[in-house]
Amino acid sequence: MTSKLWVDHFTYEKAKQGIDDSLRKLGLDYLDLYLLHQPYGDVAGAWRALEEAQQAGKIRSIGVSNFAPDQLINLELMSNVKPA
Repeated sequence: MTSKLWVDHFTYEKAKQGIDDSLRKLGLDYLDLYLLHQPYGDVAGAWRALEEAQQAGKIRSIGVSNFAPDQLINLELMSNVKPA
């Protein structure tokens, strides 16, 4: 199952809530893939929340959609987990 974080949740705290909301709405314990939908707002904070959710077992893989190549490279340089 795949879901994505909407741009209005692109802060660290809102991303944590968005992940939990997605799981609750879907009635799941974990997601196979969770994506940052677009590169707007606090991408670093949102990505950190995804990394933590992955470490907690809420998400198996994390990735992005609608990122330009240079935005993807910037994300890879600042993160501990490369986007799927």
